[in-house]
Amino acid sequence: MQSYQIIDEPKPRAYENLVADPLAIFFVCMFVPFLWVPPLLGKYWIPPVWLLLNSFFMGSPTFKKELLIVVLGIIGLFSLFFGFGVLANLNGQEVFKEQFGPYLRVLAQAGFFFTLYLLVSKQARPYEIHKYLKEQAAN
Repeated sequence: MQSYQIIDEPKPRAYENLVADPLAIFFVCMFVPFLWVPPLLGKYWIPPVWLLLNSFFMGSPTFKKELLIVVLGIIGLFSLFFGFGVLANLNGQEVFKEQFGPYLRVLAQAGFFFTLYLLVSKQARPYEIHKYLKEQAAN
């Protein structure tokens, strides 16, 4: 008997019961820090790791792209801090920190949530296919 394979179809894994909705992960990562701040700056590194593990557990065909998005997000964040540090050394640190410190935090948060948004949008379609296949297997 011949079988077919959909290119975007996630390959089932043993840990597929650990897969969660990426949009739910995104909202949890946005609202939990209001109630509890994880130690060791966990509010910054736990969400991307969680989304990457979710993608791996799902067997997502976009895992490598998601990993690239995380790496580019980290590079962008470090370059933002490096650029602000260079500008602070050129213009006098105390004055620069007072004037532009809040903007640095806003830009860092915006870059962080943009990276998470890109991850969630890449993972949404494979998750829907995964959910559909899981429902079909249950019937």
